Amino acid sequence: MWMFFQGLGEFKMEHDIVTRSGAVPVVKPARRVPTSIQPKLEAHLKELEAKGVIEKVNVVDEETWVSNLVTVEKPNNELRVCLDPTEVNKEIVEQPCILHMRILLVRSATRNFTQFLI
Repeated sequence: MWMFFQGLGEFKMEHDIVTRSGAVPVVKPARRVPTSIQPKLEAHLKELEAKGVIEKVNVVDEETWVSNLVTVEKPNNELRVCLDPTEVNKEIVEQPCILHMRILLVRSATRNFTQFLI
């Protein structure tokens, strides 16, 4: 099995997300979280904050976009925590972002090529 990433990934380049002119930021209300996973979610969010993955925001101003937090309990009882960026995605202006990757081509027994990003 090929393992390309382990642990917490980090995007090494700085990139600004540009929204179209006239876009009005949307603040979505919080979704309900089942009481059975609330302590686990709170611990997970504190862990992500300690690692610098997320940052607590105490003040929401007119330039702040707030997306819903989506929490799913995985079969192994760990939490998968994501954002639902539907509203902000509608307003983002696509910009080219060049990622530097190396591609390894492997010839299989069928003489086809398989690509692996390394």
